[in-house]
Amino acid sequence: MAYESLAKVYDKIMREDVDYGEWARYTDSLFCESDIRGNKILDLGCGTGGITLEMSKLGREMSGVDISEEMIAEAKKKFAAENIDVKLYQQDISALTVEEKFHGAMATFDTFNYLCDRAKLLNALKNIHAALEVGGVLVFDYNTRFKLADILGDNTYTYYSDETVYIWENEYNPNTQICKMQLTFFLREQDDLYVRREEIHRQRAYSLAQWKKLLKESGFTFLHAYDQLSTEKVIKESFEEKIFVTEILADAECGFPYDGAKECYILDIENRTLVAEVIPILVEITSLPKPKKKKTAEE
Repeated sequence: MAYESLAKVYDKIMREDVDYGEWARYTDSLFCESDIRGNKILDLGCGTGGITLEMSKLGREMSGVDISEEMIAEAKKKFAAENIDVKLYQQDISALTVEEKFHGAMATFDTFNYLCDRAKLLNALKNIHAALEVGGVLVFDYNTRFKLADILGDNTYTYYSDETVYIWENEYNPNTQICKMQLTFFLREQDDLYVRREEIHRQRAYSLAQWKKLLKESGFTFLHAYDQLSTEKVIKESFEEKIFVTEILADAECGFPYDGAKECYILDIENRTLVAEVIPILVEITSLPKPKKKKTAEE
């Protein structure tokens, strides 16, 4: 199970690059901008509860859900130490069932990328939609294809402190858009001995066009997409989407549609699965020619 070994050192590693308070303030500002109708928020993939706790301090009535028993255990310790009451559910969000309704839901630090199967991701979104009050708002982030393929890609990262050493090896598959992350930990225990643990994580890249389609299918209305920790709206991930299409069509036949044209991929319309994946992306990134003005008699 992912995060079994990572849970105890997760916050220490995350705080090297992440300010939970900053992320909470940013997420809260997006809820406010969306005119959320109440104060009850469900944190999806809450992990050790770092951002859940900070959202509570901002006055939100928080609940959290995570698949990892170990992460939930760490979260409980954190809330108890602060004397803050947060209801926690240990569940897979693709099979989410909660008794109450929420005014908002949030998923930070690439929670949804871990749902590599599209059907499971769609189920999760449908379950989240069902858990929200009418007019409820979902705020989430996600790792883009650029992040998974070009930044993580096939690179290796290391981290070390007195208590923990880890090696993070990445392997990106352009055909599935899945990045496999092999984590090897050396955790310090008594008598200065280190215990070795290993975990494998997998994340899948979904394009903005795919997200819009998934949200529509699950009952949501897409509002905005922003750059990380920014209010700068993303209109089209055109560069990324074009790379996506190139990768999806990597094994497709190529040809020239007319004399003098550049070589193009040929989309096999009999391949329904491929067509369903490619067309929504092309719709998002293809500019339609503007209609020409008709010449008048005077011209």
